[in-house]
Formats: sequence, C-alpha cells, structure tokens
Amino acid sequence: MQIGFHTDAFNSSYWNFDKCLAWAQANGIHFIECGLIDGVSWIHGLGYQPHIALYQDPLLLRRKMEGFGVQFSQLDAAYPLSGSDGPLYGVPYVLKSIPWAKLAGCPRIATTDGLHKPEGLNDNEAMVEAVRGSQTGIAVSHCAIGDGANAANIRQVLTILRDRGYRGVLSMECEGAGGPMIERSLAWLRTSLQELGIPEE
Repeated sequence: MQIGFHTDAFNSSYWNFDKCLAWAQANGIHFIECGLIDGVSWIHGLGYQPHIALYQDPLLLRRKMEGFGVQFSQLDAAYPLSGSDGPLYGVPYVLKSIPWAKLAGCPRIATTDGLHKPEGLNDNEAMVEAVRGSQTGIAVSHCAIGDGANAANIRQVLTILRDRGYRGVLSMECEGAGGPMIERSLAWLRTSLQELGIPEE
C-alpha cells in the first residue's frame, strides 16, 4: 500500500502547498490529497492555505510536484451537491475540476453530498443511511491516527484491505498541529503496516 496525506493537516498552521510538498519529501511521502479552490481566496493568495486553486496551471504544478517526488492521490471538489444550491455551484465546480485534475495527473476527484438529504426524498431515494446526522465523518480529527478510540478498528480495516489485495493510497487526514500530530500518525501507520505484513510501496 502507499501512504499519503491530506493537506488539511496543515490548515491551522497556515502552511501553503509548497510547504506541504517539502514536508512530504522530508518524510518519504509520495502522495498528496488536497482541496481545490474555485476562484480566489485572500488567505490562499497570501500563502496561508495548503490547498490549490483552479486558476493555477495544472501542468506546471504537476512538474513542480514531480521535483519533490510527489503526485496527487485525489483532489477534493467537495461542495455539498445535495443542498439547494448544489446544482448551481457544486455541479459546475466539479465539472471544472475534472479536466484540471486530468492535466495535473490526478486520477480521482472527491465530491460530497452534504449534511441533509434533498427535500422530498426519503432515505432510500437519497441513498442516505438511517444514521445520517447522528454518526458523521470527522472533518479533521484533532487526534493523531492510532491515538484514538478507533485504532483497533483502523487496524482491522487495514487487515481487510490487505486480505482483499488493495494496493492503493492510504490518505491520512487529521489535524497536523504544524507537524507533530501528523508525524505521530505517520509513525503509527508505518508501524501498523509492518506488523500486519503490508509492504509500503
């Protein structure tokens, strides 16, 4: 399996994407997942946000990343599509992201449906589990991977992936705290892979 990380890990540290590339290189990580910005953002323009914008040249960025030995595992064009303004804003955002991602050498784009199902649809029609709203994903965990209550569950998922022959990217997503927390996460994940007999490719 391969190890990557989401640049969300450095949101609160106000890192830019270049600093994330340097961190990846220093830690032997070859895959990055990050958010796409459609338009401009002052915090991004000042260099305080670790995501990339659709106005950036994807071919130049791809070449820069190759210099660090890093490539995209996935890009997030995650505007809530099931919201009332999903068709107006979310769909064009995703459609613009697809050709950009291809030029950047990224094989996957993530989207999201949003917290609430569309009005007038039942759970089955909206493909929404009954636990929606009470059990949600964690946007950015403030716990290092392996330090929390789900460590045993994560190891079990790794075991299942191993037994099914998965050879893709495991993308770490947690608050990095400027490095220490994501570094603990990386150490735990690498140790777990070794203990489970999973080679890091």
